[in-house]
Amino acid sequence: FPPTGKTPSESSRRIFVMAATPFRYYEFIGGPTHDALFQQYTTAPAFIELPGDLDYSELHFFRKGGGRASSFCWLTGPGIYSGSFSFGSQNAGDSIIFDYKLVPYLAPSAPLGILATEFHWFVLFFDRLQVISQLTEALAWEYVFQSRHIYGDMRGMVSDPATGRVWVYADYMVNEVIVTGEDHDVWRCYLERGQFDAALQHCRDLTQREKVLCAQADHYFSERQSELAASVYAKTKRSFEEVALKFITLGEKDALKRYLSDKLDNMRSSDRAQLTMACAWLCEMYLDKLNAVKDTGGGDEYGHQLDEFKHFLQDNVPNLDPPTTYQLILHHGRMDLMLYYAELNGDHDRVVTHHVQRRQWDKALECLAKAADASLFYKHSPTLMQHAPVGTVNTWIEATRGIHSLLDPRKLMPALIRYDPATNPTGHTTNQAVRFLSHCSRNLRTDDPVLLNYLATLYCKQEDDEAILAFLSEQGGADGRVDLQLAMRVCKEANKPQPCCRILSWLGQYEQAVDLALSIKDFELAKLIAEEAQGSDELRHRLWLSIARYVIEEEKDVKKAIAFIGETDILKVEDILPFFPDFALIDDFKEAICSSLEDYHRHIEDLKRGMEEATRSAELIRKDMNELRGRFGIVRSQHECEWCRTPVLSAGLYLFPCGHAFHIDCQERHMMREHLSDAERRRVRQLKASLASGGDAAANRGG
Repeated sequence: FPPTGKTPSESSRRIFVMAATPFRYYEFIGGPTHDALFQQYTTAPAFIELPGDLDYSELHFFRKGGGRASSFCWLTGPGIYSGSFSFGSQNAGDSIIFDYKLVPYLAPSAPLGILATEFHWFVLFFDRLQVISQLTEALAWEYVFQSRHIYGDMRGMVSDPATGRVWVYADYMVNEVIVTGEDHDVWRCYLERGQFDAALQHCRDLTQREKVLCAQADHYFSERQSELAASVYAKTKRSFEEVALKFITLGEKDALKRYLSDKLDNMRSSDRAQLTMACAWLCEMYLDKLNAVKDTGGGDEYGHQLDEFKHFLQDNVPNLDPPTTYQLILHHGRMDLMLYYAELNGDHDRVVTHHVQRRQWDKALECLAKAADASLFYKHSPTLMQHAPVGTVNTWIEATRGIHSLLDPRKLMPALIRYDPATNPTGHTTNQAVRFLSHCSRNLRTDDPVLLNYLATLYCKQEDDEAILAFLSEQGGADGRVDLQLAMRVCKEANKPQPCCRILSWLGQYEQAVDLALSIKDFELAKLIAEEAQGSDELRHRLWLSIARYVIEEEKDVKKAIAFIGETDILKVEDILPFFPDFALIDDFKEAICSSLEDYHRHIEDLKRGMEEATRSAELIRKDMNELRGRFGIVRSQHECEWCRTPVLSAGLYLFPCGHAFHIDCQERHMMREHLSDAERRRVRQLKASLASGGDAAANRGG
């Protein structure tokens, strides 16, 4: 056997040998071999002597399931000597036997042999077989042999250690003793002896177990071991009120708390009312205990009780009634525990409201971010935006960055409207409403006109014109989602002429935009707007002419006006001559006039060359037509269209000099599909429609 109960190695293995004579038994302990075991006993080993009048003896061991022996019985003259083994770290000279006893025989004659089972001894006499209970030492069963002339004399008794079967043999016959239900009343025997744990191990049904538990709990209660009694009572079906009153009568609050806690673990989930009542009672007891420990100044004990209560709340969130629990905690003034329970219960609204009421903005925002509940954002954001705008916007951005659909920016408009940039903390000059709405526009790709119009309004109120111009360029324009009329009104109120010019141009009011740009002497902006006015040369001509007139009449700068003509292909020098003063010197624009005349001359020369080119092309075409009049091709009946592979003579066709022939419709579809753009295809359809209408008109006139 191993000294520590673990699997022994060869060097640490110990051997126990027990030897018996009719009057003595000896114990030998040692190892790891039998030689080493007996070599250390140089003198007679210790022994136990029981004098008697028998000249024979038996020593039997009981082992369960083929394991190590757990008990023994020794046949002696005075009676059955038995005991149990406790294998540990014993050495030579020590004893491993405990719980030993001598049980006298229950018959006047001497026994022939004995055997041991788990709970009984089999004692064979010459005329009977007795079974004695090891627990009560009383006779459990007896069989008297009546037919000795058939059996002969009894000789002995043996058992099979593997199967536990028992045989009694006589001179002429062998009988098997069948053992059934040996442990039937073992639990009751252990219970009567007060060995409750052993009794529980041998209970066969819930009724027996209930009796043992009730007896054990009553025993502990009578011995004033209240907490042990509470733990056992919780496992029984004893009335809840009865047990609770027992502990209340004795003033055992700790035992009552232990009972409620253990009873809670044994309740079914369907017993909602009892679960809720027990949890509420336990909650109040924990709070009372915390206050009592805090008043006495026990720091370590207080920390232990606080951790235990928090674990209780964490484990019983579904069983606690929230209104009752909040009332109990607040009645004891434990705001920290109220917040802890609210977080466990998912009541983030209560936690955020608590922090907001105490102006703990950072904690409120932290709880909002942890809850990830859109309704809480909408409810508390107006207040938070007034007092902690930077942190609030940071929380919004983080919430929408992870889950774009978590927040609806439009529902945050009340908070944005109540925001005042003056409440920004020191060192933060950025408008937080603009910051969040810009995030919605750029990162969330929002197309909500309400948000975009409000963002445009905020941009218009800023001193820098670049922000509103960049935003309107991105979101405005003719097809933009921003209300340009609204932006125009706000820019006028804010006295921002440059954004007004751009908005007018996007609204298509180019002339008003150019006039406004010239009124603020922004010559470059006026030219930019005039250049953007595409689609009508007449409009562009008027715009550029208006700018030129302004330069000539307002700035009195002839040279600048002449240089201005070179920046556009719309105006000529003759267009601006009427705007010059009557006494303007010809030298100031002589070069421009000469340049214009040279342009006209080059244009005339280009026209002449074009006419000559057209004449030569016409001659070549006439020549080709004359040559083509005598050209012919042969198409046979079996000739197929190269595209659809059907007879080519079945419809109108094209025949090429190479010999390939195509249906007119097939060739047209191929060209339209493979070689023409969308615009070119539309143009072809228009021409075909025009030709068809012209043919119909000619046919009608002919008719």
